[in-house]
Amino acid sequence: MLTWIPLLGTVFYFYKVCNSEWMKKAYYHRLVGWIIKLVGSLCLEIYLVQTSLFTDKMNVVFSLNLIVMFVIIVVAAYILRCGARIFAQPFKDMDYDWRAVFKV
Repeated sequence: MLTWIPLLGTVFYFYKVCNSEWMKKAYYHRLVGWIIKLVGSLCLEIYLVQTSLFTDKMNVVFSLNLIVMFVIIVVAAYILRCGARIFAQPFKDMDYDWRAVFKV
């Protein structure tokens, strides 16, 4: 019960941050908004693939390893989503819609 107070404070803080003007400008920016929407739409797939891909073998390039691993995880999540859509299409009544498969 005591942990609810910090949790509510954290949720309220992130609500205020996400509702700020600079965050709205970033969301409606052409490139930054697209990246936010991409990561948000791949959230489940990122969660599923990150445990098998996250590794410490790239510590040689220390300054870039987090960025490179994040890009690898997002690409793998996108491939997983496309594969899931290809797998799900035979079970639908419609014909194959290849644009829906690769849609972000």
